[in-house]
Amino acid sequence: MMDALGSTANRFDRLVEGYFRADWELFPTAGSRAGLAAYDGELEEPTADLMETRRRQASTAANSLSELDAPLADSLEHLDRQAFDSHLRLAELRLGVMRGWRRDPSQPLTDVVESIFELLTRRDLSNADTVHAISRRMARVPDYLRAAQSRIDHPVDLWVGIAERTALGCIDFLRDLPKPLAERHPSLEAELQASVEKALHGINAYRYWLVSLHDRPLNSDFAVGGDALGRLVHAWHGLPLSLEQVEQEGWDQVRHYRDELDQHARRVDPAKTWFEILDQARRAFGSDARSILPLYESTTHGLRDRMVREGILDLPPGEQCKVVPTPPFMRPLIPTAAYSNPGPLDPRQVGVFFVTEPDRQLADDAYRANIGQHYGVEATCVHEAYPGHHVQLCWANRASSLARQMADHVVFMEGWTLYCEELMIEQDWFPDPLLKINHLAEQLWRAYRMVIDVGIHTRRMSVASAVQLLVDNLGFTRERAETELNWYTQSPGVPMSYMLGKAETIALRDRFMKRPGATLKDFHHWLLTFGSVPQRWLAAHLPDASERPQTDRRTAPLTCS
Repeated sequence: MMDALGSTANRFDRLVEGYFRADWELFPTAGSRAGLAAYDGELEEPTADLMETRRRQASTAANSLSELDAPLADSLEHLDRQAFDSHLRLAELRLGVMRGWRRDPSQPLTDVVESIFELLTRRDLSNADTVHAISRRMARVPDYLRAAQSRIDHPVDLWVGIAERTALGCIDFLRDLPKPLAERHPSLEAELQASVEKALHGINAYRYWLVSLHDRPLNSDFAVGGDALGRLVHAWHGLPLSLEQVEQEGWDQVRHYRDELDQHARRVDPAKTWFEILDQARRAFGSDARSILPLYESTTHGLRDRMVREGILDLPPGEQCKVVPTPPFMRPLIPTAAYSNPGPLDPRQVGVFFVTEPDRQLADDAYRANIGQHYGVEATCVHEAYPGHHVQLCWANRASSLARQMADHVVFMEGWTLYCEELMIEQDWFPDPLLKINHLAEQLWRAYRMVIDVGIHTRRMSVASAVQLLVDNLGFTRERAETELNWYTQSPGVPMSYMLGKAETIALRDRFMKRPGATLKDFHHWLLTFGSVPQRWLAAHLPDASERPQTDRRTAPLTCS
C-alpha cells in the first residue's frame, strides 16, 4: 500500500506505521485524507463501537510507546516521539473525555460529504477508477449516516441547527454532481445517478431525524469545560499556560491593538475613529455587488509570483493551490474563507482555498454588507495561500517521519499564518494605510478569539454575548459573527491558537536571527522543515551562533500506491 514507507528500521517507526495503518483500515476516509487512493471507494460505518475501538487502539499504542527507550532530547527522534505521543493523548481526550462524537449531529454530514468533495478536488477525474470510487463512496452514505445517528445520544441544540443547514447544503452540492462527471465518463452515468440518489435518500432520512429531535429536550451545553480545554493547551499547543494566563494575554492583546488602531487612525483621519474608517472602507468595497472569487484568484496568483520574485521563502516542489467557491454544505462554518491542505502521502500536492460568497437571497443591503466583510482580501490570501497555510502545510507534508507528517498542531499552523500577515506589513507589501488599519483590526479579532475561546468553553460567556462582542467591537455583520461562533463552539482550543502561535513563531525568529548573517529566508527555510509541531518544541533545535542551521527536508515527497 505504501511503498515509500517500506520496512522500518526501529521499533518506534514500526509502532507509528502500524498504528496509522490500523486506523486507516478502521476509517478509510482518514486513509483517503492522508493521500492513499486505495481507500477512496470505501466508507466506514462510524458507530459508537467503532469510535470506542479507535480510542482503544490509541490507548494500546500509548502503552507500547511508554515501553520504548527515550531518545536524546535535542534529536529529531525525540521530536517524532513528542508528535506521536501528543497525537495519542489527544485521541484519548477527544474520543474518551470530550466525546463530541456523541453530541454533534452536524459533524457526520460535514465529514462524509467533504470526503467526497476532497476526491473531486484532489484526484484525477479523467481516470474512470477515480470516478467509480467516488460513486461507491456516495452509495454508502446512507449506511454511514445511520451509523452516526445511532451514536448521537446527547445532541446539542445549537449543533442540531447547524446540522439542518448543513444537510440542505449537502443536498444542493450532491444534486448537481453527476452531470460533469458523466460528461467525462458517459459509461458511468447510470451508476453515478443511482449513487447520488442513494446518498440524497440517506441525507433526507438524516434530515427527518434532525427535525424529530426538536420534539425532545435537547442538550444546551456544548462546552468542553476548563479541564479539557487546559489539557488541549498543554498537549496540543505544547504550552505550559493556564487558562487564566491565556485569557489575560487575550485581554492584554485587545488593549494593545485597540491602542495601535487609535494611533494609526489619527494619522489617517483625525476626525474619525478606526472603526468609522474601516466601516467606510468596507462599505466602499461592498458597494459593487460583484462576485469576489476572481479578485481572490488574481490576488493569490500575484502573491505567489511576488514570493518567487523576492525570495522570501522557497515554494514546496510541485505545489498547486486552487481557489474555489465554498461548497454549500460547508458554508454554515466558513464565514469568509478557509483552506484545506493535500494529504501528506498524496503525490499530487493540491491545496484548496475556499471563498464564501454571500447568500444571494439576502436583502440587497445585507448582501453588500457581507461583501464588505471581505475587505482586506490581500491579508486573507496571505493567510490561506501564499505564504500562509498552503505553503506551510505542503512543506509539512515533506517532513522526514510519518509521525510528523501526520502532526496537526494548530498552534503552529495558525501561528504561522498570523505571522505571515504581520510579515507582509513588515515587508511593506501592502503600503495602503487603510489596509494597515484592516491588518490591526484583524489582529484585534484574533485577540478577542482568545477571550471567547476560554469564555465559552469554561461556560463563563454565552454564545449570544460573544456574537455581540464581535458585532460591537469589530464591526462584523451578525451573519458573520454567528458563523464564527458556530465553529468556535465545535473547535475548542483553535480560536486561541492564532495569537498564541504567532507569539511563539516571533520568539523563535528573534532567537534565530541573532546568528551572524542570518536572513529571514534562512529562518523560514529552517522553521518549515519540521512539520506542524508546536514552536515551543523546536527551541531545542535552534542552531548555535557558529552552526549552520540543521533542517529536516527530504528531497522528494513521499509517494503511495
